[in-house]
Amino acid sequence: METKKMAKTTKKKTSITLNNYYLNIIKRELKIGRYDSINQVVMSGLRSLEKEEYKSETKRKNRIKKQKSEKNKK
Repeated sequence: METKKMAKTTKKKTSITLNNYYLNIIKRELKIGRYDSINQVVMSGLRSLEKEEYKSETKRKNRIKKQKSEKNKK
């Protein structure tokens, strides 16, 4: 899997609203020391989302490619 390197860009302060379920996940991750800041927890989640989206898109493209290949064989 090719990995994209994050371009060094200007950071922008952003506000998000989370329900208690997600706030508790963040608190737990900070408490056990896995992350040092809320920002790290959120960025990790976004990286995971990006990886999953990449995998899904790759699978979708491969499925379409396979279907086209099978169609051309007929």
